Amino acid sequence: MKFYEKILQELRNEEHSFRTIYRYAFSFGDHVYFEQSKNLLIEKITYAQARQEVLRLTAVLQEKAAPGQVIALSMPNSPLWVECFWAILQSGCKALLLSPQLPWRVMEKCLQDTGCRLLLGDIEGCTIPAVGAKELASARPAHPLADDRKEGWGDEVILATSSTTGAPKLYAFDGKAICAQILNSEFVLKNCRDVARFHHGVIRQLAFLPFSHIFGLTACFLWFTMFGITFVFLKDLQPETILRTCRLHQVTHVFAVPLLWDTMNNRIRKAIADKGMTEKAEKMMKLSLKLQDFWPALGRGFAALAFSSVRKQTLGGSISYCISGGGMLSRETLPLINAIGYPLENGYGMTEIGIACVTVRKPSRRHGVAVGKPLPSLSFNLDEKKQLLVKGKSCYCARYTDGKRIPREEDTWFETGDLFHLEETGDYACISRMDDLVNGANGERISPDAVENEMALPLEHCVFGQGDGTLALMIRLPEQCTVLESAWDKAMAQVQAAIDGLPPYMRPRSIYLSRQALPLSLSGKIRRKAIREGVAAGTYPCDLINGMKRPAAVAEGAGDEALLRQLQEMFARHARCQAPAQPDSHFFTDLGGDSMAFLELITEIETRYTIKITDAISSGMTTPRAACAQVIASLEHL
Repeated sequence: MKFYEKILQELRNEEHSFRTIYRYAFSFGDHVYFEQSKNLLIEKITYAQARQEVLRLTAVLQEKAAPGQVIALSMPNSPLWVECFWAILQSGCKALLLSPQLPWRVMEKCLQDTGCRLLLGDIEGCTIPAVGAKELASARPAHPLADDRKEGWGDEVILATSSTTGAPKLYAFDGKAICAQILNSEFVLKNCRDVARFHHGVIRQLAFLPFSHIFGLTACFLWFTMFGITFVFLKDLQPETILRTCRLHQVTHVFAVPLLWDTMNNRIRKAIADKGMTEKAEKMMKLSLKLQDFWPALGRGFAALAFSSVRKQTLGGSISYCISGGGMLSRETLPLINAIGYPLENGYGMTEIGIACVTVRKPSRRHGVAVGKPLPSLSFNLDEKKQLLVKGKSCYCARYTDGKRIPREEDTWFETGDLFHLEETGDYACISRMDDLVNGANGERISPDAVENEMALPLEHCVFGQGDGTLALMIRLPEQCTVLESAWDKAMAQVQAAIDGLPPYMRPRSIYLSRQALPLSLSGKIRRKAIREGVAAGTYPCDLINGMKRPAAVAEGAGDEALLRQLQEMFARHARCQAPAQPDSHFFTDLGGDSMAFLELITEIETRYTIKITDAISSGMTTPRAACAQVIASLEHL
């Protein structure tokens, strides 16, 4: 019997509580719990070391809060976040998990609704007692704890739905609901062996998803902490940082939102196209998927060999299992990511119902809208509008509103607001959010998600409905399109080709150019409603494109001088120089930058302008003017 099978078997007969999960997790002692990079070195913290920190923080919190009180935890993912999470529960309190990206006015409403009077984290404008990260890291209690508490544990965690404008809804999960979700992993383990595939005897989970979100908390953090695996933390969420961290730490498991996987797909396909190898790559992809279907080990070996250069430039060669959740994937993403040897499945869940399902399919049959069958703790149903209804023991146990805790009525269906259809295999496939559907001029109910999926446009974009029943397309073009007119023309040709490939009723009638990155929810989804309402009100910063021509505002801000100004700003910012950088300011001798800051500068230039800069080329980019010339030369060769 595998060790994880034994744990799940024992858990069925244990008390279903957060204390039980904690006890199993910290039984792994000297196993590495956390890894993170500091000054190019890998820092490791074991479960035993983390447990000592939890005991210290528990004693600290017992001096600041009474049992049963709600304590808010608002920090980025980190070892300290995990230690505070367990300390809140061990001190007998309830944990309110809030994203540090929430505006204070929204966070304050969450605190009021739950009666919270203590916050852990560094939140600007906080009006209740708060303990910052530095204070938590150094605090010493008057009465230290020598061992874990056996009684008086808190057994409730409160999550906020993703919202950055209105008031999020607050849902609580107790230990019974969370243990039911953990026990669901038995179904995944039995039907998908990749999830338990080690790399050199280790499983390392990338701590990418925020632990304050249901996907990150359950599927990433609590599922895997139960089995004693290692979490790898990120310095920041820049694409290059994610890829570099996965390679350096030999990460095996990556759970993320579609934005990450679609971006990776677009990058890989562009690199293949630039080398003129699209046709050859498509043939190798088909062969790889067939081999993985029938001979998994042979297929993985073929993928590792055939796509070795691609894997070296992305997540490395250690990836064993991946899940995408939180939205629909582009139709081209799943085939490519699986073909290069990264097993990627699609899943579905919500704050109110937890992780509800995940596909378990052969690699060649995975596609972006199918999300699988309900996990054992849940039941699904579709109403007359095809809205998904869910009930089960892993759903939320209570909700908080206006300072009141309202228990959930058992055996009642929860209306998700998501439209699905049932495939012949019994798997559920997502259609769209109900409030996103557009009533077309011919009476057709059109899903913007389906349009985006059909377009497979390799640009940051969003399709939404307008008041007249027509569709609109919002795009944010790569930075090089505001520098070179040829780059603009190439991007517009991609947009036109994507639209021409759609059925007539699906084609957007208006195209807008966003002047900023498209807004994301705290869970990483593009906020279609905010874009739709902003465009309708005339408040969203964008330009209507006529005839695929560059708007005047873009054309005026393009060219060598605009690029040079952008680079001057980047040079000064990375060198941490108070005075503005001049065109010929040397990064080291004039601005006082160091080698690490220069590496970060080059990485930002690569990411912002979607170019590749070798070490040999970067050595000559020490002034904004020299960097400008090199960026233009690189763009002209794309």
